[in-house]
Amino acid sequence: MKLENLAPAGNREALDRAVAAGADAVYLGYAAFSARAGAGNFDEMQLREAVHFAHLHHVRVHVTVNTLIKDGELAGTNLAVYEELCQIEGLNVIASGGVTTEAEIAALRKMGAYGAILGKALYAGRLDLSRALKVARGEVEAC
Repeated sequence: MKLENLAPAGNREALDRAVAAGADAVYLGYAAFSARAGAGNFDEMQLREAVHFAHLHHVRVHVTVNTLIKDGELAGTNLAVYEELCQIEGLNVIASGGVTTEAEIAALRKMGAYGAILGKALYAGRLDLSRALKVARGEVEAC
């Protein structure tokens, strides 16, 4: 297992500091879909600029996107938002909140999402972690 120095970058100043400090990767929020409202977050243009800047310094960028106001709704997730963000070259998209089915996990894998935070779907018994991981790896088909 390779460990990485992953630093939060809630705004441009924090991104600059993380890169200067030698972070391997940063994680940040996309303003339109971030549950971290207290962080500065990035709008679409700033997000593209942040990815470009980080990649110039060989730093990976992970963006966490949450399409829910309140976790635990178990209402599914907004796959269209993730598909749009997955089109931004070099951006590792992590679906946060609302992923409740194997079909959603398979769709996220197919569109190139970096990961998903399953949350309440695991605790509520809607997803089995072992099977969800196999679907995410493409080892089994979604039910």
